[in-house]
Parts: sequence; structure tokens; C-alpha cells
Amino acid sequence: GKKTIEQATVVNHVLQALQFGDRAVDLKRLFREMPPGTLPTRSEWNRLDELQALSGCDVVRDKSFFMKEILKGILPSVAKETGDKTQGEIQAEREWYGKMRVWSELKKGRVPVDASVEGDAGAESAKKRARTE
Repeated sequence: GKKTIEQATVVNHVLQALQFGDRAVDLKRLFREMPPGTLPTRSEWNRLDELQALSGCDVVRDKSFFMKEILKGILPSVAKETGDKTQGEIQAEREWYGKMRVWSELKKGRVPVDASVEGDAGAESAKKRARTE
């Protein structure tokens, strides 16, 4: 039988397609279909921006951008060997890598995001702040 396509795979492909700009992407619909907690909150978005600046890398220009280097500033457990990590650390890393994929792909696609307002962005605010052109 055929294998079903994972939701995360579809989301990642759509986010990557933003870089090419060939077609309009309905970001509101895409965000609605994403699992809860996948979109970074405003404070998480700002923290990722801050850590990117401190690392000296640019996710848009640097092909050698490594999420792990930025994530070390949020979760020190990423420096541990996999066998030494707790289940909680593994889950936290999985969640943060998902947020970082969304953050980095929206940046690469040059989607304007206003993360300047304090508080929790959540999916609803992200829908409002994303361009659908």
C-alpha cells in the first residue's frame, strides 16, 4: 500500500516554496493546518532573532546555517549526546526545531512578520501578521 504523507512534510515543502515566490501561499490556511505550538510566539520569534544576531549568522544568506548553534542559547541540552538526554529534553528539542523551521523558512521567504508587540503571538496573531501575497 501507499504510505501517507506526513503533515509536517507538506508544511515544510510549502514553507520552502515561499523562497521561490512563484505562487501565492495562503498562510492563514497553512497556519490553521499546523500542529499547535508549531508557530513561534512573539517572544520566541524575538529570541530567535536575537540569538541569530549574536551568532553572527544570517539564515537567509548563510547556506551553512545550523539550527543547533542557535538552539544552544535556548536549550543547553542540545549539546548533550542523544543517549544522555531525558525524554523531556528530547521533546523540547523536537518542538523548538519545529518552531525554528517555521521561523527560518518565513525569513528565507522574506515574509514580513511583526513580532514587535509584547505578549504571546499564537496562531491567531500569526495569521494576522503574515502576508498572503
